[in-house]
Amino acid sequence: MAQGEGFSLTEHGGLLCLRAMKDAHKSQVFLWTLGSFVGGIALRSFIAVPAFALLIGTIVGGVSSALGFSKENRMLKICGLLLIACVAGMARFDQALRLYQNTPVRTDRPTTFQGVIWEEPRHTVATQQLTVRVHIVDDKQAPRQFFLRVVSKPYPDYEVGEEIKFRGTV
Repeated sequence: MAQGEGFSLTEHGGLLCLRAMKDAHKSQVFLWTLGSFVGGIALRSFIAVPAFALLIGTIVGGVSSALGFSKENRMLKICGLLLIACVAGMARFDQALRLYQNTPVRTDRPTTFQGVIWEEPRHTVATQQLTVRVHIVDDKQAPRQFFLRVVSKPYPDYEVGEEIKFRGTV
């Protein structure tokens, strides 16, 4: 059996036994938890995971952690925590994707928008970028307010709080 610092490499197909979990510092556990969260985001970006699977993962992670605490099994506690972090990453990806997909307006034709300039305009030599909180689309109240980034000519100069009406394609 080959040995390294904090872990052992078994001869059974090169499996890495995480004996490091027994002696892990809090900072190492925190790093693994962050890695698991990011891994959940990455995994969810490649495959669709139904909400039911996320619920099952959360329950299994919670039960594993609870059993680890009741039996003083550090490895079980950490495995449950890592599973919960992975599921949280997947859920975070789903939430961000849902926000993006629920933009109330996507048009292939020019549309009229009206809203308030929300942030200080960013100026370049040839353009200015405005962040506009839109509340009216084609002279009708939008189902909910949303933000659009608008790129326009440098003049006229706009300021935060001004009402603006513009036409374009999203």
